[in-house]
Amino acid sequence: VVWVADYYNHNVVRLQGQQVDKRLTGFSYPYRLSVYQADGSVWVSDYSHGQVVKLKGDGSVELVRVGGFNGPYGLSVNQADGSVWVADYYNHQVVKLSPQGTELARVSGFYYPTSVAVNQNDGSVWVADQSNNRVVKLSSNGALLARVYGFNYPFWVSVDQRDGSVWVADRYNNRVVKLAPDT
Repeated sequence: VVWVADYYNHNVVRLQGQQVDKRLTGFSYPYRLSVYQADGSVWVSDYSHGQVVKLKGDGSVELVRVGGFNGPYGLSVNQADGSVWVADYYNHQVVKLSPQGTELARVSGFYYPTSVAVNQNDGSVWVADQSNNRVVKLSSNGALLARVYGFNYPFWVSVDQRDGSVWVADRYNNRVVKLAPDT
């Protein structure tokens, strides 16, 4: 099974093999999605509606809808507990939600955060803080652990779960940067 956030067509699509198994409508620019492997549920950032939505793994039922965001961009599920981190672009924050949608943490001080990535090894989260030209590492409860500068509009972060290294798409420097796990 593969899930796709079909941004310009305002759909979320589930593929089985090479076939569209389910097409979910009613989204407005779904930007990113993240699957919780334990139960197959899917969190979707519904950008223009200013909300995140949690769907049952087969897409048949909406489990949670959380509003109050202003341009939710990237999101990432913590596989250890099912919580999800959301980059709230225009509110300049990242927010951690429980599997039921309750707010667990809200961290300010960002300037257009675009992407978050949970390190499944320790629960920490990396944030692409685009307009501050840095990436930020937070603990599982949102405490600041590190700031790494030297980027020019870092747009995306991803954690290699094998060793905890972090990959950063550094947009205007036209490069991809790998950070050591102990950064």
